[in-house]
Amino acid sequence: MHDRPAHSKASVQVPALSQVSQVRLNASGSPRLQIEGGGRLVVGQKLYSLEDDGGFNVLEALDGEIADYRIYATALRPDQIEDWMSCKQVDAGTPPLIDLENSTLQVKGYVEEGTVTTGEICGNHAPGFTIFFSEKMDFDDANTWCNKIKGDLVLPRNSEENYRFWEAFITYKEQCSDIWTHLFWIGVKGDLETGQWLALKDGKPIEWHNFLQVYRTVTPEISCIAAVSHEENKWAACPCQVQTCSVCSFASPTELRLRGLCGLSRMDHDYSFRANEDHKLVIDGLSHIQILQVNGTWLMQSRLYPSLWAEMIPERLGAYPLGAHVWEVHGDLCPNKKPVLLLTACEADEFTCDDGSCISKSRRCDLTLDCADQSDEMGCSVVLVPDGYAPKLPPPTIDARPVPVHVALNLTSIREFKLVDFKISADFIFRLQWLDSRLTFSNLRLSHLANEVDALASVWTPSVQIRDGTRSSVQADVHSESLYVSRKTAPLPDDDAAIKEGRARGAARLMRRTSSSCSPD
Repeated sequence: MHDRPAHSKASVQVPALSQVSQVRLNASGSPRLQIEGGGRLVVGQKLYSLEDDGGFNVLEALDGEIADYRIYATALRPDQIEDWMSCKQVDAGTPPLIDLENSTLQVKGYVEEGTVTTGEICGNHAPGFTIFFSEKMDFDDANTWCNKIKGDLVLPRNSEENYRFWEAFITYKEQCSDIWTHLFWIGVKGDLETGQWLALKDGKPIEWHNFLQVYRTVTPEISCIAAVSHEENKWAACPCQVQTCSVCSFASPTELRLRGLCGLSRMDHDYSFRANEDHKLVIDGLSHIQILQVNGTWLMQSRLYPSLWAEMIPERLGAYPLGAHVWEVHGDLCPNKKPVLLLTACEADEFTCDDGSCISKSRRCDLTLDCADQSDEMGCSVVLVPDGYAPKLPPPTIDARPVPVHVALNLTSIREFKLVDFKISADFIFRLQWLDSRLTFSNLRLSHLANEVDALASVWTPSVQIRDGTRSSVQADVHSESLYVSRKTAPLPDDDAAIKEGRARGAARLMRRTSSSCSPD
């Protein structure tokens, strides 16, 4: 890896050409292969023709980033290749014939070139970056928004950082200010007990600040901080209810997932965003989709398929694409042209609220409202009944045999016992358990008591008939009846074709609990 490897971001139309005069590959000091001069090497395109543009296929073009690129005159040993893949210095005996620093690559199409260090590519200390949001929010909403996208409200650590942020965003002063001259929020909150200003990220007192002298005291009415536009680089303590712009800071690119796409979709599923020149939010797909704002409208645009694009239909002015939104899709293979898609930054063990907030999956469908929009307690059915399901028909046979029903009976009390009349009245609890392979289960918790089925009549259940020893009829009065799903295995891998996390089919049994009193007629 070079000390300063060239870092190139290429669009789809980037076949890179390089003339190769002669290459010898040596395994143990003796020539094994020789490539005659006059040929051509193309990066990001199969070579169908010797013509410069012959046989170009957009679906084969490189769309991504090249951090290092080398051709050696000597075949590398496996340990040398492993060292190179581990970002260690490789001593091949001779310098590479071609690499990103000395090659004659002829770049075609749109390419961005930059220089980064080896540590930024291979290490865990990638430089942070900031994204600017022009929608005016109060302090709490701004902090919540930054957290949704796995960032923090910006907090300059020194005068150099503070000046850089102020200079970058001062051009938005008319857009961010109202009756106050605030420019953007600072990630600090006042502690009323100690009178100190504490950083939101770690709760510790800030070590550096740049207050206007008369606007620096914590009070019950003034416990937040914003950068101001009327005096260069200065901060002012202010009410948290003030509306102004926000700047979110990130230690590393945020990974996002797009849910709700059908299996035929050509859209990307995985996305991220990173630093850019104007500090605006631009979300890049893993392959070819880019989500960006054009003339106030959020669009998905494909760099591979010119006819593939989508437009977000916002519920309110200024909405960002994170969370659940209706998209009008053009040129995709999915039949639904106005699907609800969910763009989420939540981790694998988290559930995404409709507004994009993340909560623990254990808090989903627990009869407690944890999402601000209450979406964690919506769609909590544990049984998903498919179209065409007939609740009057029993489940399919297993190995040509009827589905087994496991029965358990618990005698709770004897109300009446008359030996002469051969009459007995008693209270029983019946438990029946069976498998219905036609059903799909979701949102299952470990305890079956938390997996109650609301609509008992919507699924097939076994019927129970009770007779006494003389085969006489028995009168049964049902006091209560419940249907539960008993989880038997771990959930299957998440299916992102579903909007909500957790809708995965797994091995589960239905359990019917009936409490009744029985006596002879």
